[in-house]
Amino acid sequence: MVDLECIKAETVAYFRALDEAATQRHHFSHADEEGGLWYIEAVPDRGELVVIKQAELTSAGQLHRDSWDVVHLTKVITDWYKKAPAAL
Repeated sequence: MVDLECIKAETVAYFRALDEAATQRHHFSHADEEGGLWYIEAVPDRGELVVIKQAELTSAGQLHRDSWDVVHLTKVITDWYKKAPAAL
């Protein structure tokens, strides 16, 4: 049986370590089709950029922030980043 709590703890520890040890940070922005603005922070790891933080300002003016402690967004954000060309 898979220990989801253990996997979650290991994943959070990985992203926390990336964030705390980062000597380079990359920032990206993107406007989505609904008028929202996205801001992404990524750090290099093993030759690839890994997203560690994101913020969305919706067209209604609501701010949503997520970081490495929100494990379920990690894959979604990283996959999105690979498709997003807009770099600051």
